[in-house]
Amino acid sequence: MALLEQRALLRLPGKETFVVAELFKVGSKIGGRILSAIGWNFSKQFLSVTEKHVPETEIAAWTYYIRQATNGFLKHWMDSQVTGRALSLTSIVS
Repeated sequence: MALLEQRALLRLPGKETFVVAELFKVGSKIGGRILSAIGWNFSKQFLSVTEKHVPETEIAAWTYYIRQATNGFLKHWMDSQVTGRALSLTSIVS
């Protein structure tokens, strides 16, 4: 098992208008998975958001195995991943 494993890479086309509440609905299919729940904090912070002139982007999802890592590794790695349009999402497994 690697310290970091990429779980998914989702390419999203640019949009003139992006309404968060239209995409994030329970039962919606996102990146091949069905959304089964939306947390209260996510709802409060993001469901009212509408973005204009959204550029094309990529989202990479990774799993980080914390028991195999040294302190500071995740921060260093995440800092190195911020390039251009790519965003990184990481789940941490201890």
